[in-house]
Amino acid sequence: FGEKFDTRLFLESVSSIHSELGNSRILITSRDHNLLNDEEMDMLNINKFELLGFQEKDCIRYVRKRFRDIYTTEELNEICRDIVSKIKDTSFYEDGRIVPFFIDVVCNIYEEYEAFEGADIASSEDIPYKCLNNVTDGIIYSIFERETIRHSIPILSIDVFDIFCHFSAMYGKRWNIEQVEQYISMM
Repeated sequence: FGEKFDTRLFLESVSSIHSELGNSRILITSRDHNLLNDEEMDMLNINKFELLGFQEKDCIRYVRKRFRDIYTTEELNEICRDIVSKIKDTSFYEDGRIVPFFIDVVCNIYEEYEAFEGADIASSEDIPYKCLNNVTDGIIYSIFERETIRHSIPILSIDVFDIFCHFSAMYGKRWNIEQVEQYISMM
């Protein structure tokens, strides 16, 4: 959410509408699960559910379903083994769970290859900046590529990446939106 958005006020209004209607169901999704603490959520009579990532078997089922019309069974077995083994060596695999978004990104990387011939995400030569060339680097760059296209950003994804690196160095983990806007206006 933007810095001007008041999450608490929004959720209070949702809670109020819900109590006025008597019997309603409202689904609010968010990537940030720490919008309010559990006690505040209880006071607003809001049930909070956190979705778990894929287990390994779910990941394999997803990859098989996604690629079933493209690859043979033997190729699918190899792709599934390759994807799961690469993800297991990253921070995207925690407590036996894999974040579905990252499986999707890895599958997108595989789709970029015309044919699966041992394509190795970890040594992608398409990453135009110095990195360790591991799975995480491939995923990060693929996200920048995808979001640049998705949001019709009128500059190259490598330039977007450079801007993020610069802002991260300047502002750290939290960016003050006014400072960022001021900096961008001077560019």
